[in-house]
Order: sequence, then C-alpha cells, then structure tokens
Amino acid sequence: MALVLDQVSYTYKPNTPYAHQALEDVSLKIETGQFVAIIGATGSGKSTLVQHLNGLLKPTRGQVLLDGKNIHAKENLQMARRKVGLVFQYPEHQLFEETVYKDVAFGPANAGCSEREIESRVKNALELVGLDYAALKDRSPFELSGGQMRRVAIAGVLAMQPEILVLDEPTAGLDPRGREEILYQVSRLHKRGLTIVLVSHSMEDVANLAEKVFVMHRSKLVMSGTPREIFAQGNKLKQLGLDVPQVNQLMVGLARKGKPVRTDIISVAEAKEELIKLLRGKEANAQ
Repeated sequence: MALVLDQVSYTYKPNTPYAHQALEDVSLKIETGQFVAIIGATGSGKSTLVQHLNGLLKPTRGQVLLDGKNIHAKENLQMARRKVGLVFQYPEHQLFEETVYKDVAFGPANAGCSEREIESRVKNALELVGLDYAALKDRSPFELSGGQMRRVAIAGVLAMQPEILVLDEPTAGLDPRGREEILYQVSRLHKRGLTIVLVSHSMEDVANLAEKVFVMHRSKLVMSGTPREIFAQGNKLKQLGLDVPQVNQLMVGLARKGKPVRTDIISVAEAKEELIKLLRGKEANAQ
C-alpha cells in the first residue's frame, strides 16, 4: 500500500497575521513494507508532515494519495484513518482507561467491533508489542513502567489493524531500557510486514533501522536516500543542523589519523567488523 505526498504545502492560520508555512511543495513516496525515517532539526516540518499521512491535517495545496486515492475525498478519509495508524510523541499521555484492556479496546469498540473481535484484537495487539495479555489486561496502565505504558499506547493503535504505522519520536523521554524495548518491538513489527514511518532525532536509530531517509529543513524536503547515502554527506547535514551517527564520526576520525578503515560505516555491527580487520592487520604486520 503505497503512500504518496504530491507537492504538498501546508500553512497554519492562513490569511492571518500569524500565518506560518510549515510545509512547502513536499513530494515523497513510501512504498509498501518499507521502513522509512524522517529527520530534520526542530521546526523543520516533520510532525506537520506525518499528520498529513492519515488525514489529520489537510494540505493547503497538493494531495496525499493512498494506493492512488486522494485520502481527503469524502469516501476515502475513513479508509486512510483505518489503514494509517499514527502514534504521537508521549502517547502514554493519551491513556485514560482504568485497565490496559479497556485502553487498547477503545478504538475497536468505537469502530463497532463485536466483543469477541475486540478481545481478539486486544490480545493480538499486546502480543505484537511484547506485552503479556493475561498478566497485564486487568492492571491499570498507570502502574506500568514508562516503556510499558508507551507500548500499551502503541498497542491501542495496532488494535485498529493499520497497514502503515507512523511513530513520531517514539522513544522521547524514555530511559535506555525503555528505548531499547520500543525500538526492538518496532523492528519486530516491521519484520512482520508492517510499513513503518519513524520520526527521530537519533541518527543511530535511523542508521540501524531505516531503509530510506527523508530529510526536512525549513518546511522543505531537501534530501532523500538510503541511510548510507544520506550520512555520507556529513558536511551538508551539519549545515542543516543535523549530524551523522557517532560510529561514523569514529571511523572518519580514525581515517584522518591514517588508519585504513572505511568511512561509510554507519552501524555498530559494521564498525565492529572493520575494527577487527584493522586489529588483525596489525597483528599480521607485527609477525
């Protein structure tokens, strides 16, 4: 299920003294099954962009197409909301029910699902985010850890059975363990076939997870490509207020000191292999 933005622009409070153009002529395509990351400095338009993906915001100009259909046509908007699930920053702030079960069940219940269907969806959604249905269904979500609360909130979106999951800074404010939990579960969801759109400030996360990266700057889409293609342009990224993964900085630093290492490395696993080769080369020379 391809999702396309076709020359989308968006202005907050148009025709007023407070008008602000948050998106300007943005065109991009998200293919079925992809893991896409959207990066950019604060205020670049990332959050505004993702709110267009399921119709929460309507373009001032341009259109959003889901499988070739304009999602803002009256007959298509509900379909888009169902197929594209959006998880905001700090989604646990939207938890409100007295039990985990009721919170995750809220969407399917509102959609008119039967009790049997609701139970099946809640159980499946909790399992998808790595939570024990039997152990947690009757507990208050507010008794859980930060990472667990966020996974419950994500499960509430998954219970609507979307085909595309959009996550706006899903690890913001979590401790290291909570971050690892969320990213592991997001990776699992992608491996199960879900299309993932991730907004993140962490270049490490983007390098390790994404297949394609879109770079926003001052309301415009200014770069797109694979993580390796994007992070190879470190100087340009710095001009945009961004950086490259720390492991890439390490490899570039070693190369500048004359070490025979690759400078296009962006993941810890790649760096480990390269450093092992470097050390083995030193050992061989020493002999």
